[in-house]
Amino acid sequence: MPSTLRSPAARRDLGFACAAARARSGSVWMAVGVHTGFHLGYRLLPTQDVTFGVQLVLMACALTLTGLVILRAGPRDRAPAETR
Repeated sequence: MPSTLRSPAARRDLGFACAAARARSGSVWMAVGVHTGFHLGYRLLPTQDVTFGVQLVLMACALTLTGLVILRAGPRDRAPAETR
């Protein structure tokens, strides 16, 4: 199975989705979730080498769309940590 992140497009789109998650949440944990989910999905649902080019195109579209959806939601309002 080829490494997905050898493709510059895959690295760019994963980076975009993680950066959008970081910008949306204000913390690194949402970006960690996007990154972990990407790698778990790739390992649990591997494809054959023959369809790797198609997989890269679909993955690039899905990660870009994910980043845009996350950014469209905008920054969420943060409640104070303690309300007494």
